[in-house]
Amino acid sequence: MRGMLMSNRTKRVLVVDDEQLILKIISDILTKEGYDVVVANSCEKATEHLRTSHFNVVLSDIKMPVKSGIDLLGEIKRKDPNIPVILMTGFASLETAVEAVQNGAFDYLIKPLDYGKLRSVIEHAADRYELHTENTRLLSDLK
Repeated sequence: MRGMLMSNRTKRVLVVDDEQLILKIISDILTKEGYDVVVANSCEKATEHLRTSHFNVVLSDIKMPVKSGIDLLGEIKRKDPNIPVILMTGFASLETAVEAVQNGAFDYLIKPLDYGKLRSVIEHAADRYELHTENTRLLSDLK
């Protein structure tokens, strides 16, 4: 069973990667965990999804054609700074990790992914987003 903050609503995760196999594997894993998963094979498609849908967590590759996951992170943070964005890369470097964190990434994962860690990080991010949303609602109710 997932985190204690889990409500009756299904958590939505947007997964962004230009590699179809990675999208399928991650989508299958997260779907089995009970998440509603939407995939995008580019930052441009991810941006379209973000314009029309709500997500509790975004998981994005960093290195992609045209736009990078760091660019997408900036767009997401401008739209809603509270959405946790987890970045992943097969080309890990200290500079990239620092840039990701400085731009507001929730976490930074290195490929090949440890799927147990992926599940844990996604759960933690979704719970944090739900907690923030609930706190905002409660504060609004007090006014």
